[in-house]
Amino acid sequence: MTGGRSGLLTALFSSFDRHGAGRALLDSDQQLSYAEFNRIVALFAGQLLRQGIRVESRVGLFLENSVRYLVAYVALIRIGAVVVPVDFQATERVQGEIFADCDPAALIVSPLTQRRCTFPGPQICLDRIQTTNEPEWSTPWPGDEALASILYTTGSTDRAKGVMLTHRNVAASLENILSVIPYRQTTRELIALPLTHSFGLNQALVNLVSGGTVVFVNGFGRVGSILKLFQTEQIGSFPCTPTSLRLLIDTNRFDRVTGSLNRLIVNSSPLPVELSRVIFSKFPAVQLFVYYGLTEASRATFHQLKAEMTDLELTSVGYPSRHTHIAFLPEEGIDAVGDEGELLISGEAVCSGYWNDSTRAKRDAPGGWFRTGDLGHRDSAGRLFITGRLKDQINVGGQKVSGAEIGRLAESFPGVREAAALGRADSILGEVPILAIVQEREIDRQQLIDFLVARLESYKVPRDVVVVDRLPRSETGKLLRRELEGLIGKG
Repeated sequence: MTGGRSGLLTALFSSFDRHGAGRALLDSDQQLSYAEFNRIVALFAGQLLRQGIRVESRVGLFLENSVRYLVAYVALIRIGAVVVPVDFQATERVQGEIFADCDPAALIVSPLTQRRCTFPGPQICLDRIQTTNEPEWSTPWPGDEALASILYTTGSTDRAKGVMLTHRNVAASLENILSVIPYRQTTRELIALPLTHSFGLNQALVNLVSGGTVVFVNGFGRVGSILKLFQTEQIGSFPCTPTSLRLLIDTNRFDRVTGSLNRLIVNSSPLPVELSRVIFSKFPAVQLFVYYGLTEASRATFHQLKAEMTDLELTSVGYPSRHTHIAFLPEEGIDAVGDEGELLISGEAVCSGYWNDSTRAKRDAPGGWFRTGDLGHRDSAGRLFITGRLKDQINVGGQKVSGAEIGRLAESFPGVREAAALGRADSILGEVPILAIVQEREIDRQQLIDFLVARLESYKVPRDVVVVDRLPRSETGKLLRRELEGLIGKG
């Protein structure tokens, strides 16, 4: 895609024309065909223009997972405005940080979300739009380099930062998906993932450019609704996090209502090997995909997992996507097979930078690569492995220890459902590892320590094991390390 009209919009509106009679979007309140969706997008775009929204206006989306969310998103990018998704369950503090950072011209709300909104500026309430006659409007199509959205992302300790994504960035991410996963007009995908994040939003968009049907539900907490929709809507494709997938499988009803399921796409945190094996056993006909990516570089790698793979192969995130190049930056030496280093990415899907943050460049590593902050390596077959985070390393007397490595190994011990390792301050070594676990059944902690002693270097062995009810995670499955530190005590 080069120059001229946005390739993203071209793909979307061409699909609307080709699949006019097909069902596009469905939620608990309404459903729209592609022709109806196209018409309503045009109506809402006209309404936005009459209310003063213009090219490059930043407009917040404070909406639940719904048909109206996609109506607002497509209408805004069509007129050249910039979408700023805001989680409608965000605290007043987080809302305030985002609003202060990007200064939206307006905020689009719904009757459901309006009461939670703290935005002091103009609010546009998007309820059901009727397909009535409205005045015609015309505005130039934005180009590939136009800014499409600012997605705010936080780590476990950082303030929200706005990732700037152009039309080209989003289109490249969708092409990365389509180069690996066969989306078709017959695809029926259930999305419970939040549309405020690139995982859920891009899943909805890839269906729209392919002519498939998207069924929305608000979050994974409504297990009964999800199971019912699998059955009534004959869902074939389901993007999810490892935590939500385990939650559904543990209901003992999942396998009874998923006869139409043929594909799982898992992301946001590593998929435990044990859970992969459960999926292969319970759903042998289901294709299982994992991918690696960040908001800043969505869908950077893909891997289709298969039952015949070894446990090691099942921990790989696969191979670079079509529009992506991967390298590793070791502390010493060069990027070679097996050498662990910081993972670097370049390609069309890499963001154009951070809003209001000139200190964080788009490509800030030697040679113009984007530094991810993730650690990893490649094997002799070219498969990529993520081993941890630079910030999550535990410094034990000068020895760098990956908390992710300890956690993954602990999760292979019978009875451990989830595990995470953190550093605890130590007067002699600086830090020592401690381990937090969630149990499936009561285990002997000394036996777990003995298990780890036999498999880890001595300085990596946790000095303590703390049992917790849960590992705190974000909506997308990211471990909230600061909250976990509060649960178990770090100092």
